[in-house]
Amino acid sequence: MHSSRELRSSSFEITGGHRDATPGRALLAALARPRYEILPLTGITEDVVRHVPTAIKITVTASPTRGLEPTLRTVETLVSRGYAAVPHLSARLVRDRAHLEEVVLRLRAAGVSEVFVIAGDARRQAGEFAGAAAVLSAMGEFRASFREIGIEIDANDRVQRVVVLR
Repeated sequence: MHSSRELRSSSFEITGGHRDATPGRALLAALARPRYEILPLTGITEDVVRHVPTAIKITVTASPTRGLEPTLRTVETLVSRGYAAVPHLSARLVRDRAHLEEVVLRLRAAGVSEVFVIAGDARRQAGEFAGAAAVLSAMGEFRASFREIGIEIDANDRVQRVVVLR
């Protein structure tokens, strides 16, 4: 790995599909499905292909300075190489509903089955969305395009917990 790139194991989530499972079983199930989180930097897809088996799910962050485009390109490339890739959809980087629709259609065309909707680190929003809940609401019928949607929110869209919608 190059020191300028980051490839790290991301946090796990405990999903709601196991209502009767004990916390210990849910934790073991989550740990059985590790994910790596990457930054969409130049050359990262080659690093992933070289060092990470396709059985590992890859999450791709969104940069407030670079915008969503590098995230989308990285996800499209990884999916085309056989990986399950999960883009971070940063609400503050989505300009408006038309842009959101464009992003969702692009991800659908690439075969992406899961997204992670976040407020994002941008200090100023690019358009109408300040937080993850607003993007999730605006997705409307497009939510059905994805098998899973992760979202991190609290009253101020700061990380509190991850809820996975199925």
